[in-house]
Amino acid sequence: MDENQLLEDLLNSNYAKLKNVPHGEKCSLFAKAGDRALGIGWIKKAEKMYALAGTEISAEKIINCGDICLRKSQQNLSRQIYWLKQAIESYTLAGCEEGLAEAQCQFDNYYDCYNIEKPKNNKMTIPIASDHAGFDLKKEVISYLRQKDRDLIDFGPYGKYTVDFPDFAALVAKPVSAWQYERGILICGSGQGMCVTANKFPGIRAVVCDSEEWTKVSREHLDSNILCLGARRTTPEKDMDLVRKIIDIWLGTNLLHPDGDRYAKRINRIEELSK
Repeated sequence: MDENQLLEDLLNSNYAKLKNVPHGEKCSLFAKAGDRALGIGWIKKAEKMYALAGTEISAEKIINCGDICLRKSQQNLSRQIYWLKQAIESYTLAGCEEGLAEAQCQFDNYYDCYNIEKPKNNKMTIPIASDHAGFDLKKEVISYLRQKDRDLIDFGPYGKYTVDFPDFAALVAKPVSAWQYERGILICGSGQGMCVTANKFPGIRAVVCDSEEWTKVSREHLDSNILCLGARRTTPEKDMDLVRKIIDIWLGTNLLHPDGDRYAKRINRIEELSK
């Protein structure tokens, strides 16, 4: 059994290979997966792995995780806010006031520097917009997000009248590009028009998703930050179960960081090409 691949599987909540593994060895593997998550800067996944291992994370390890996140926030500017949030969460969990003060200061400075309004709480606020073809599906998506207690902002349109999709794509893509929002959702007839327009903005990695598998890949490999849905591809009348699964997977999946952050390096190359 390839242990490195097994640890990757555990971090992605794939426990199938543990079916016949003895309990003690299973706990040891979960703890190793937790250590790997800490080394990447994934405090939430580390907490989950250690809980499955039946042990607690030491404050020293959590603080070290926060330090890793803080360094990554300085090295990876396209994901600066993401890593600062991870650092703040780690230092808060460990009760490290010095680290927390430094991370919070950098977080506040980022928003002040770019004159961006800071989020009112730690919940992700999701901007969403459509054109006339995507209006009905947008209503269903908004209803579902509210059922899931998600904060959102509807950028329109607010009626089923004819509009030009580039105008509404820009309303979501521009603030996501400026990191005012972490991710957004756009809906048109095919999803393609919204996707092409959104990708004109720096730092945007918009994708059209109509399957669970490729939705997951778009987050794990590309760290996609705008989800584009096609109302004629996944219709509100017939495909809402699939749409709900796509949204859950897209919001619940993070970028993979195996083998020296190879996916993050490729994303940085994309960002360099857009300058």
